[in-house]
Amino acid sequence: MRDVIALLKQIREIDEVYSRQNQLAQAIPEETSKRKKVLNVFLKEFKAVQETVTNSKKEADKLDMDIKANDSQIKKLEEQLNYVKNNKEYQAILKEIQGLKQKNDALETKIVEILENEADLKEKLEKKNEEKADAEKAFAKYQAEKQAQLEKLQAELAELDKKRQALLEKMPIEVQRKYNLLSQTQSGAAIVTVVNGCCTFCYASLTPQMELEVQRQEEIVYCEACGRILVTSD
Repeated sequence: MRDVIALLKQIREIDEVYSRQNQLAQAIPEETSKRKKVLNVFLKEFKAVQETVTNSKKEADKLDMDIKANDSQIKKLEEQLNYVKNNKEYQAILKEIQGLKQKNDALETKIVEILENEADLKEKLEKKNEEKADAEKAFAKYQAEKQAQLEKLQAELAELDKKRQALLEKMPIEVQRKYNLLSQTQSGAAIVTVVNGCCTFCYASLTPQMELEVQRQEEIVYCEACGRILVTSD
């Protein structure tokens, strides 16, 4: 039985390393996802600036078309002046022409404001575009590093699992079954040490007799509280 307990201790050491490495492996996708969310926020901000520049140009183009339409209407009205029959009609056309010209003045002023603002926006967009390229490059590097780290951890976990399985196969079938059952149904390690007369998983106190049995290593002892296999820490 001492040989079996010695194997259990080796498996416990493997389990501890496996648990640490597995936690690291499981954390990588979450860490990458968080980093991706930060990048997506930045990309959303970049897109907003980009759309503002596009909309600004569209607005300027629309106003320019309105000016051209007004100019066309002014030209038609000016031609009509040659055919008016009385002063009242003449003054009415002049008033309409003047109103269109005032509208064009206002539209031109608006276009100048848009173009000035557009210049600032384009400068901001250019800066954002550089930052976007840097952010995407940094994320791609981070993602590649994390993927390499994950693949390394997965390879290490596979190797640890292989070693653990090789040790398990050396033990009696009933011990293997008990270990597998604890591993599958209990959270945490299946094999734990006894320190200061307590199970180091659930911290339940052992009876003096149980503690002595663990120290003797003549039979497998299970914690009466959590059911885990108990071994000494040496």
